[in-house]
Amino acid sequence: LSMPKKKPDSAMRLEIWIIGVMIFLTVGIFGLIAASPDDVSVPKSTRTVEISETISVTEPTSSAVPAPGFEDVPEMIVREKPVAEEFSVEGFEAEPIPSEVSEEQPMLPATVEINVAEGSGVPGCDETNECFIPYEVSIAVGGEVIWSNVDSAAHTVTSGNPSDEPGGVFDSSLFMAGTTFSHTFDEAGTYEYFCMVHPWMRGIIQVS
Repeated sequence: LSMPKKKPDSAMRLEIWIIGVMIFLTVGIFGLIAASPDDVSVPKSTRTVEISETISVTEPTSSAVPAPGFEDVPEMIVREKPVAEEFSVEGFEAEPIPSEVSEEQPMLPATVEINVAEGSGVPGCDETNECFIPYEVSIAVGGEVIWSNVDSAAHTVTSGNPSDEPGGVFDSSLFMAGTTFSHTFDEAGTYEYFCMVHPWMRGIIQVS
């Protein structure tokens, strides 16, 4: 037979201590439950603190005290500016402003024909400037003028005027009836011409 082992003394002491603590707690809990509620009194504070405060509010007076130096300044009054009414007159209409219209100069011809008038070999055509028809012509620079002799007599077309020497710009010399003479003008200017055979016959060429 084997004998049970004996517990050490320290273990037994611990068990006894734990059992004692449990018994003590159990007895205390049951004692509190069994106690009457009247026996339990909660201490109350018997000290009373009295606080009394007096609050006074002083309302401001309605009269404002002006700042120093501004006692005599008058009160400013702001008035609205009246709106001007639109001015209109019945039956009146403003005239439109005319716009500047630039008129383009007509293109000058590159070729002009002039006739030596029939019967111009006799004085009288000079009174109406109808010895060369038309009497005055305009042509562009680089243009050509063609003279046609429709008269029965021979004539010349010579630059200049009868009172001076020939200008030397152009000269047809004598050309017969039914023939033509032409000249090209390369420079702008006014060119007078006449017939050396019949000095009353005159004409003008404007080149520009």
